[in-house]
Amino acid sequence: MRNIGIDIDKETNEIEGYLQMEFDARKKFDKSQEYRVFATYPEYIRKEIGCKKNYLIVDTWVSWNELIEVYESEKESLDNFAETNRIVETKKPDHYDLLNLASDINSYMGLP
Repeated sequence: MRNIGIDIDKETNEIEGYLQMEFDARKKFDKSQEYRVFATYPEYIRKEIGCKKNYLIVDTWVSWNELIEVYESEKESLDNFAETNRIVETKKPDHYDLLNLASDINSYMGLP
């Protein structure tokens, strides 16, 4: 399994609490397959609340098809909020598009 995150650096993703995704890099991206997305508390929050352990605050499974439905129903709002239309390729999506779309939806309204 391979993990990717919003930032190219794995450590930055963990420190900042950015959304990450787990997938099998040997398999082709499948719009109907569910992929695990997750995020932990950012380091500054852990320090603020005195938490030494890195707890997950998001840990769910989502598919492209599920997320694109949410995006299409909230397109104008998401595009205004996160400029999703400028970042996410909806015609020929890949793992990174799914992660970016999941991140935008999660920031705007939480994941389904």
